[in-house]
Amino acid sequence: MPVENPGIPKVGMPKVTPIPTPGLYAVKRRFSAQAELIDDLTRASETFRELCDDLAACDATLEAIGAMQGRNAEARRAECLEWIASLTKEVKEQLRLATSTGRSGDRNG
Repeated sequence: MPVENPGIPKVGMPKVTPIPTPGLYAVKRRFSAQAELIDDLTRASETFRELCDDLAACDATLEAIGAMQGRNAEARRAECLEWIASLTKEVKEQLRLATSTGRSGDRNG
């Protein structure tokens, strides 16, 4: 059994803040109360990072559609809003799962 030295503090791996990306901002803007969990998932899960990036891409597309004119603009706007709602629901589910299981995402992805 290893002997612990009470004079030397235990040092764990420090949490590194993920590099800010449009995806990270898009998710934190919607779920600001869960910012630390979002950071954990971002570090641990490529799948979660991709989900965040997809949401940011939809946000950017919606903004670009706002400048569009013509009969297709409203249909594209509605489609984009559906994607945003679906992706936001998926992020919410990932956050719920991480909270309920005590996990911070998949370690393989």
